[in-house]
Amino acid sequence: MAHSPLRECQVLHDTLLGLLNADHSLEPEDILVLVPKIDSYAPYIEAVFGDDHPDRPALPWHLADVSIADAYPSFVSSRKDQFFVSL
Repeated sequence: MAHSPLRECQVLHDTLLGLLNADHSLEPEDILVLVPKIDSYAPYIEAVFGDDHPDRPALPWHLADVSIADAYPSFVSSRKDQFFVSL
């Protein structure tokens, strides 16, 4: 059991790499990870799966089901007078 969302994401990354290395017929696009309350994990997913780690093998990823307000809170808060955001 991981002790934080960051550690959970790190363990997931390592586990996925292990699965892909063990089964060469498995492709990254064959994998789907579902997470309740994905918004709370988004910054950790970006930190672990992002491209900022040249020492860690990259995995292609896409984060779905996140509102613009949750994904870019500073953008939305700085432009509240310019458009309406429905949450």
